[in-house]
Amino acid sequence: MGRSRASESSGSAATSWSVAATMDQAASSMGCTIAWPAGSAATLMWVKAACSERSQAPSMSETLFVVGSTGLLGDAVVREALARGWRVMPLVRNLEARRAALGARWPGAEPVAGDVMAPGLGLADGDRRHLAAVSLSIDCFGRFAFGLDDAQARVNVDGAVATVRVVATLPGLRAHGHVGGYRVADGTEGDGAYERSKREAVRQVAAQAEALGVPLTQLHPATVLGDSRTGETSQTTGLGDTFRRLWERRLPARVGGRDTWVPVVFADDFARLALAALEDRAGRDETTAHWILDEATPRLPELLETLARVAGVDAPTRSVPVGLVRALPARWTGVEKETLGFLDARTYPTESARALREAHGIATPDLSAGLSRWASHLVATGFSAEPAARGRFVGGTFVGELGAPGDRLLLHGLPLEHGSWAPLVDALGRGAWAPDLPGLGRSGGAGRDLDGAWLEEILDGLGLEAATIVAHSLACAPALELAATRPERVRALILLSPFFLQRRAGALGRCPALAGPALKRMSSERLGAALFRRPDVRVVARTRAALARRGVAREAARRLAQASRMDERARLRALLERVSREWGPVTLVVGEHDPLEVAGKAESIAGAGHAPQVDAPEAVAAVVRAAVV
Repeated sequence: MGRSRASESSGSAATSWSVAATMDQAASSMGCTIAWPAGSAATLMWVKAACSERSQAPSMSETLFVVGSTGLLGDAVVREALARGWRVMPLVRNLEARRAALGARWPGAEPVAGDVMAPGLGLADGDRRHLAAVSLSIDCFGRFAFGLDDAQARVNVDGAVATVRVVATLPGLRAHGHVGGYRVADGTEGDGAYERSKREAVRQVAAQAEALGVPLTQLHPATVLGDSRTGETSQTTGLGDTFRRLWERRLPARVGGRDTWVPVVFADDFARLALAALEDRAGRDETTAHWILDEATPRLPELLETLARVAGVDAPTRSVPVGLVRALPARWTGVEKETLGFLDARTYPTESARALREAHGIATPDLSAGLSRWASHLVATGFSAEPAARGRFVGGTFVGELGAPGDRLLLHGLPLEHGSWAPLVDALGRGAWAPDLPGLGRSGGAGRDLDGAWLEEILDGLGLEAATIVAHSLACAPALELAATRPERVRALILLSPFFLQRRAGALGRCPALAGPALKRMSSERLGAALFRRPDVRVVARTRAALARRGVAREAARRLAQASRMDERARLRALLERVSREWGPVTLVVGEHDPLEVAGKAESIAGAGHAPQVDAPEAVAAVVRAAVV
């Protein structure tokens, strides 16, 4: 069915009518009526009336069946529904092996064993009877990946159709939601199997729903980011891959023009709107469709600049036309060609989603804060390689969150990164915040001064008035400076292997042009032997991985040469005397095999070298406990 635009209101937002016409035509072929006109009071009447009626009606508890529940969107929907007090039945493959973990994540949920690709969703007879109580259902399942062939992507069609056939048998079903994608009505040359499968799924789901009498709403999210409140995501494909290349300093140019737009939506925001749409669809006669995205998403160049600021790296200033990248082999460009179809300036119809927000009081999450949390989560987890890891960016510095950190701050030395503190944290039995020094580890900010001002910025960003600080080697400098300039912000100060009291680096270490490449090429075995008396496999692996990131080895070599300057060493020795005199006693700790070069009192750790926190963490933990008490 088509729709009239004759009554366009004067207050409507500008919309690309050519895109709207294309979507109308596609929607008609799918058997849908789209409740999203750009400002048309007549055609918005249904969605606004539905929202108004629903918002004024007494709140009722629903029973929700979720397919694709363990994916990014499905998980967000399950958690949002549980937060509303709904009864939730997520379909879960290999349920018994996952029951304990999902029980902790979804307290109160009633998972149902099944498989979207099995006949009848693989439901046992008892579970089918259990589902008779379902009032609303949503299909969030999708195999999202680029480079699929048509056979691999077919699961997106077959699974969606199978779901409609199952929910059609539920006696109490009042509405079913199907998650498509914001480009489902927008096929372009070069679209891959994934996009084609999503468009085909939308068409077939609409046809099946009409034939079986299933009350349907189509939900079309934009590029999905993580949870706006925590940044948590299980997905890195798409914009996540682009951010990874940006963070790794492997994005020399952006693809597309200044007006290229890749709209985004946070998973939790989608979940709130999806549940509102299901509530309002219940009992209505027409199939509806909602395009769900954050209309404040900036154009791609500005979006990349925002992410670059978060990570403390440079955003690309050059651009390459999409057509040129499409013409070149992917092995030359490093760009998956299926992503190019997403890079254009089109806008999308959001009137119905806007009406849902207004009627249900659903605020749009803060985009800037959400992007920062999402980027932080991706980097903290190594882009899903370490799903349990936590951390955040503070002014371009990455701060690892090791356990429950409290007011404890651990500052690593060269050429380590925040994960090198894991042995000491384990020995202490207490967590800590652990920043990566500027330009090192996972931090940006290469070339930034490593001083007390930087450290105070970290404390401010973490909301700490004061901290107990344990600093190693190079990081002893900013810790001392903070104690000298802002003594009230340092509760206790423990310096491990303060470099300015020990031997200087050798000739190679004082030459960045040689030391940088040497660090980057060094094998894990050689690196472990060079840095530690008793190498910890975890620490060596993480250090090696950090040095492999573009620019990190070069920055480590530059800072090593700077730390070897005699004037800098003399300045810090004088500063230590001043802090000890004015602030109070500073605890010094050195390894037995890396003693002080000057006379002074220090705790010597037997069998340890320049990194006693790695070589002998239990012994260092005992010193730290004594100093803090």
